[in-house]
Amino acid sequence: MATVIDGIDVSSRPTLRSVAETIRANGDRLHDAGIGRIVVFGSVVRGEDSEDSDIDVLITPLPSVIVSGLRLAGWRNLLTEMLGREADAVADEFLRDAVRTSAEAEGVEVFRAVRGACCKSAETARRLAAFRETTGDRTTGAVADLLAESRRNRMDRLAGFAGVM
Repeated sequence: MATVIDGIDVSSRPTLRSVAETIRANGDRLHDAGIGRIVVFGSVVRGEDSEDSDIDVLITPLPSVIVSGLRLAGWRNLLTEMLGREADAVADEFLRDAVRTSAEAEGVEVFRAVRGACCKSAETARRLAAFRETTGDRTTGAVADLLAESRRNRMDRLAGFAGVM
């Protein structure tokens, strides 16, 4: 499991600090793009990056989002534009287990959307999750389930329609 950015000292890693601040400032845009979680790994986390280094990013989509090559390219472009540096974004579902394990072990989580609500702070995300667990609030989870079901129904209708033609 990746370390959460709020739990580490980033003073000696200015690029990581800058990346985390920029990503959090754009949390709503990332959530709107279907991104549920971002983990930064590689040279930026180790503090070994140079001005020419890209930023290695592991993306977990929101539960209702289907990842395609086109969507992944869009996420890369969005992050590159936001960060002002080349972002090498990979979706966690496309990684081999060994690579995912390595990225998670080394990585630092800089963004997480919680059940449809974008939280700019990992502490806020933890509090929201604890509140929902304590109160049994499942409304946003239910909404996500309905949206996923609606998407499946639309896809089934389109598949049936295409089969008729």
